[in-house]
Amino acid sequence: MASCRQLADDETARSYIIMTRCSDPELHRSRIERSATRIERRRREIPNWYEFDWGHVEEAMANWEELDDVDLVLDTVCPLEDNVALLKAVLPA
Repeated sequence: MASCRQLADDETARSYIIMTRCSDPELHRSRIERSATRIERRRREIPNWYEFDWGHVEEAMANWEELDDVDLVLDTVCPLEDNVALLKAVLPA
């Protein structure tokens, strides 16, 4: 993350690091499983990428270290309107 901020500084640009998460594991799983069902009908077929499923999420979460140098954390459990308001409060007009 420091390298992203440094690159922005080098280019005289402002950087915003925004982390998203879903704090409710059951809701998160249901969203992934719904997405996986849609993918079964329409495969992404991106070269060298896997098709996404809950197992991939569990593996990623087991190795995830929470970021501490972020400008904003958005939780997808919250209503979209609330997250948009938080985002607008952080970003310039």
